[in-house]
Amino acid sequence: MLTDSILTSLNQHEQVGGIFCDLTKAFDCVNHEILLAKLHYYGIQGVNANWFKTYITNRKQKVKITSQNHKGDSLCRWETIKYGVPQGSILDPLLFIIYVNDLPSAIHQFATPVIYVDDTSILVTAKDLKDLQIKVSSTLNHVSNWFSSSGLTLNMEKTNIIKFYSNHFHNNLQQSAFKINTIKEVTNTKFLGLELDNNINRKRHVAKILPRLSRACYAVRAMYPISCINMLKIIYFAYFHSINYGIIFWGNFTKSKNVFLAQKEIIRIMTGSSPKTSCKPLFQSLGILIVYSQYIFSLMKFLLQNQEMFTSNSESYPKRVNRKP
Repeated sequence: MLTDSILTSLNQHEQVGGIFCDLTKAFDCVNHEILLAKLHYYGIQGVNANWFKTYITNRKQKVKITSQNHKGDSLCRWETIKYGVPQGSILDPLLFIIYVNDLPSAIHQFATPVIYVDDTSILVTAKDLKDLQIKVSSTLNHVSNWFSSSGLTLNMEKTNIIKFYSNHFHNNLQQSAFKINTIKEVTNTKFLGLELDNNINRKRHVAKILPRLSRACYAVRAMYPISCINMLKIIYFAYFHSINYGIIFWGNFTKSKNVFLAQKEIIRIMTGSSPKTSCKPLFQSLGILIVYSQYIFSLMKFLLQNQEMFTSNSESYPKRVNRKP
């Protein structure tokens, strides 16, 4: 994960910068010839290659212009789509991943990219701030050139950079860590739906969750007089299910207590309990996990699904070989 890499580098007393790229209409700008060449490079040839060629090429579209009074609607003529991948199927993100899969090899000497479909973030580390400045500038040039040669456009207005700090040095922040005019330096950004700031603090993300939970409390309170408990649970999960997203990132943060308090409030509303009623039996009777239990459950799922990322302690020690006398 990106945050793990940032924290590891900070613990090693390295300077860390993150470049968060924004691509202009990424899916619509995919060059068909380049994509087919990359599919061939990765072993998709023969009949399979021909299938993909017919899937992405020679598609046509036209635009319908509807007037406000629904009279005199007009249609343009059919035009062949020369760029982009069809959107709406499970193949589209996979094709785009293949299209940008060789980006890491273009910048591996300078930085480590984290790519999730069209969301590209790049982590740059160095021993000192001056070296970091040089690496960031070089990385930006290489990334911009790579995107340009691939037919993609890096939106410099929305692309930003963050200089990450540990808690120990956070009080000594410089006004600007980078002297780069092409992109904006910020103190926080959104990464895959998570609010990320320059101190890897979860406060901003938790603060964004709480208003959503307040709306859930309002909805349940309004529906309580006319709804059964099963209907109230549906409303609960409609709002609270979103707290599971990225909970591994923020679930152990102290401010997550506010999420737990919101959970207790809505559970009491759902069951018609008084504010002083213990919530433990209420959670159990409704079959709802508290936020801390959801955090542990998500950790266990991640561990189970990514066992190759972890080694047991027994593998870290030399094994004793018994020899026959």
